[in-house]
Amino acid sequence: MLHASQQYILPDNVPANEFMNLEGDKIVNQPGWSIEMHDYLAEFPDKPDVLRYALLTNCLKQRTSEFNMEGL
Repeated sequence: MLHASQQYILPDNVPANEFMNLEGDKIVNQPGWSIEMHDYLAEFPDKPDVLRYALLTNCLKQRTSEFNMEGL
């Protein structure tokens, strides 16, 4: 739809990442194996950008990344 409208400059390169592991296992859509934002903010109030920065700088384009709370 954006292309058909001819009103927008569309990206010609969209980077994609491989998987990210949490504590050695893949982050999946199951309860208990994720980073819940409300839990993180309860433990680290006023630091939402720290987690965001850590996740973005840890993502690699060519291979699986590893994330752990200790390294944060």
